Amino acid sequence: MNSMQSSDERDIEPSDLAHAAALYEDLIKARLQTITSFVEGLTTSTVNLLLAEKPSAREALQELVVKEAALRWIVRVATLSNGDVRARLWADIDKALDNLELIIDLVGHADVEWSVNALEFHDDLAYIT
Repeated sequence: MNSMQSSDERDIEPSDLAHAAALYEDLIKARLQTITSFVEGLTTSTVNLLLAEKPSAREALQELVVKEAALRWIVRVATLSNGDVRARLWADIDKALDNLELIIDLVGHADVEWSVNALEFHDDLAYIT
């Protein structure tokens, strides 16, 4: 072992590090799934029609949809990566999720009057053209 390492660094087992990394990745995947569910609900509900009336909300929604889809692909790449590349990708995904959660807050507070349950309302007739 390297004499420069502290006793704390020598006490950490590689299996402990792998377990901690797996928990971190699972937490990130759960956050992304929450965002994915939100985006799917928003793009398939009548709330989308309300947001179309507000340009700033519409732009935020479009940004959210694109970034969420891109993050799902990056998660796939991160899952197949190894070592430092894997760790860096997961850290970047974590930061990107923070930004998406801010966008969700913007979409959720877009000066649109709706009830708390409106985001869960699905209406197939809303898309008749």
